[in-house]
Amino acid sequence: MRYLLPLCTALAVFLTTVSVRAGVNSLELTVSTTITPSTCLATLRDDSGTANAVVDIGDVYIPQIVNKSKSRAFSLVFSDCIGLAKKQATVTLTAKTGCDGISGGGNGFRNALNGSDDAAGVSAEIWTTSEPESSGSRQLSCASPVQQLIDLAPMSDDTTLVWPLSTRIVLASGNTIADLHTGAFSSQGLFTISYE
Repeated sequence: MRYLLPLCTALAVFLTTVSVRAGVNSLELTVSTTITPSTCLATLRDDSGTANAVVDIGDVYIPQIVNKSKSRAFSLVFSDCIGLAKKQATVTLTAKTGCDGISGGGNGFRNALNGSDDAAGVSAEIWTTSEPESSGSRQLSCASPVQQLIDLAPMSDDTTLVWPLSTRIVLASGNTIADLHTGAFSSQGLFTISYE
């Protein structure tokens, strides 16, 4: 017993010392960020590579309309992509000025100009290659817009991806050469792009 008391006292002093050293610290943590959507810089470029939202086909003659022989290439160019998990974009082209055909149900984009000096009976077609109806080309339908999936995987931080497109002026859906009226033509579409 004589040794037990000093041992118990020593143990009590040790436990008191340990509990004094085993304090509690509280540290506050704040995590702050801004969640931003995945995105790329997308620009429309004309056939010379210049950023330009207007595709100027130039003068188009009646035989070129009938034969669908006059077109102009342009492109949608993607660059500076950030945070794309799947490295892809979905592109949809919709009409801002209406579609050709009966009740606007045609594939072509109608003329927004409708004065007596403006073209009638014609519309603009948009195709997914630099030459309409070439190999692998698809028409972007005005009345039934379809999402186009663009693979952005080949891009790196310092490169761009060019999606070639083209347009041409043709007889509007349901029209013949007898319905054609010469004059100015202008049509507008809207590219909506979502990224993944």
